[in-house]
Amino acid sequence: MNKIVRILPFEKDFFSISWVMHIKCNYDCMYCPPDRHTSVNDTKSLEELKTLWQEIFKKTYQINKPYKISISGGEPTINKNFIPFLEWLTSEYGEYIKVIGVTTNGSASTRYYLKLFSLLNYIAFSTHSEHMQIDRFFESAIALSDHARKNNKSFNVNIMKEFWADKEIAEYVARCQQHKIYYTFSKVDYEKQTRPIPIFKNVTHDTSNT
Repeated sequence: MNKIVRILPFEKDFFSISWVMHIKCNYDCMYCPPDRHTSVNDTKSLEELKTLWQEIFKKTYQINKPYKISISGGEPTINKNFIPFLEWLTSEYGEYIKVIGVTTNGSASTRYYLKLFSLLNYIAFSTHSEHMQIDRFFESAIALSDHARKNNKSFNVNIMKEFWADKEIAEYVARCQQHKIYYTFSKVDYEKQTRPIPIFKNVTHDTSNT
């Protein structure tokens, strides 16, 4: 189990925690360095996740501020214990948590994400043009964006600025605009790229409805 080195507050009205639960990922993007993803299984059991949170809480509850928890990876949704952990967390510690959300690559099913959203305040999808299936990605994004608007929650698509994927990025923007999905852009650090720019990309194109 990883040792907690230190935990620092970042916001005035919250105690903010950025939690990388594991770095195992079902994608292998060319610009993602080894310290951000791996194919090796380092996902935690439900009991390990509970213990980690209890350690965090024990070290920080005396600050007496509501928690804002931002979860990422790796890819958090590939851990089968993720939803059970969130169910336990909100049941046992919900009174202490003001905001909780997750950043994900959008590869899980729409049904999974809608269940996940019942336990979260926000979900952020990140685009990864080497691997994502565009139609499936936006099927979920449209459903989650609609759900967020109706339930006072937040959803956004974070578009990675992959300079070799201009055509795909233009399509992401068009689909977000068409369906009134909030979107942002993130710079990609190519100094950390682990292999050459991809020539063949696992992207499924279906532009019949665009």
